[in-house]
This record gives sequence, C-alpha cells and structure tokens, in this order.
Amino acid sequence: VAADPDGWHVSVGSSSLRLDRPPAALTGGERVVVGVRPCDLAPAAPGIPFDRRLRATVGRLEPLGASTRVLFALGGEPGTAFAAAVAVGTGVARHDTVDWFVPPDAIRLFDPVSGLAL
Repeated sequence: VAADPDGWHVSVGSSSLRLDRPPAALTGGERVVVGVRPCDLAPAAPGIPFDRRLRATVGRLEPLGASTRVLFALGGEPGTAFAAAVAVGTGVARHDTVDWFVPPDAIRLFDPVSGLAL
C-alpha cells in the first residue's frame, strides 16, 4: 500500500489500484493481502480508468451453468491468484489477457500474517 499525490494505491501484479478509503491503521509501505469477491469483477468497459483495472491472463474456465468462473494468476507469484464470475457468453477465453474492472468498494485488505481484515 502506498500514498502518492493522486491518493492511496495498492499494487497487485502489474496493476496499481486506487483506494478511495484506505484503512486508518495503514501509513504506507505495508504489505497486505488484497481480496476481491469473484462476483465483483467484470471485464472493464472502454473508458474505465487504469487505476480501476486489474490486468491478467486467463488460466482456466469453469462452466457453472448460467455463469463461468474465470481463474487467473498475476505475475506468476504464489498467492496472487484471483477468480471472476462472468455470465455465459461474455466471450472470455483461456489465454486471453483481460482488464478486469475492480469497483473501489470491492477491494478488501487483510494483514498477511494474521489474516485479519484491515
């Protein structure tokens, strides 16, 4: 987590996501675990700012009836795996590089040692 003139950001893989309300316990420079529920991610529409996008390459698709779970990792580092839930027919395919829209209120931060929410 870092503060800069544009506000607070958290680095996830090669993406930098803007935080509208950083936890009061953070001062900047801390390592955190970032969580986002799969249902909160969606392919980013044109015009979505880059600090609201999480870029990743699709690794696996799991059809679940009316929706598909999309699994992807960021940067190849352990612990950087994410999942998204998209409607069938969205057009996301294995090995696609996708910019995922991450709503600011969907970002959850956790302490990497205790696992507690920050």
